[in-house]
Amino acid sequence: MAKIDDNCQMYFNDEAPSCFLEIKSIGSINPSEMAKPISDFVNEKMAVPIDRIYISFEDVPASLWAWNGRTFS
Repeated sequence: MAKIDDNCQMYFNDEAPSCFLEIKSIGSINPSEMAKPISDFVNEKMAVPIDRIYISFEDVPASLWAWNGRTFS
């Protein structure tokens, strides 16, 4: 699932393209292995420089996410 908001105001001393990603997963998240390929993908597809890509990773307990009327735990 993805949500993309365009033309968001992000201030880092200029108006160059930038990207902030929030990645949430139920288990099996490995930020140190995922950061580079995700950054490379965003750089290639959206022309955002690697040094302007920020990623927040969160490993969410299955008991805190629900779908179809029940949690994933």
